[in-house]
Order: sequence, then C-alpha cells, then structure tokens
Amino acid sequence: MNMYLNWFRRNEMVEGDNPPVGLLLCPRKNDMVVEYATGGLSNEVFVSKYEVVLPSIEELERFVEHEVNVLREMEVEYRHVGRDNENGGS
Repeated sequence: MNMYLNWFRRNEMVEGDNPPVGLLLCPRKNDMVVEYATGGLSNEVFVSKYEVVLPSIEELERFVEHEVNVLREMEVEYRHVGRDNENGGS
C-alpha cells in the first residue's frame, strides 16, 4: 500500500491536495498483520475502527461504483482544463 500512496503523491497530487489515504481491510483484528502492513510508514497511521463484520458485497460494490464515477468526472474535468490550457485560455 505504501508503494501506491507514494506513487500517487508523486504522480497524481496537485498543489492544495491533502495527502492520500490508504485503507487496509482485514477480516479480523490481527496485530501481526497490522504491524507488517504498516511497518516503515510514518507515525501518522491511525486506526479508525475495527469492524466485527465486513461490509456486504452490495455495499462494497456501491462504494466502488461511486468512487469510479467520481474518478471519471475528475478525468473529464482534467481533460477539459488541459484542452483549455492548450488553446490559450478558458
């Protein structure tokens, strides 16, 4: 996960963006998994909550579908801004 967060920081972030956040989903609390998964990361790693039950497949599908739609909208906006910049203005 750290590799992806670093890649995103270097290649996708723009001025004013907040740092990216990684999400680690585990089926149960396991201190060893958390230790290895977060080893070498800054001390700015927080545990929001432990869920006893994972979200349903439908909830995860809705979440992923929503995020994909957000990214598509961002892509359209970035392309629009890029065309405007190539054409010398608004």
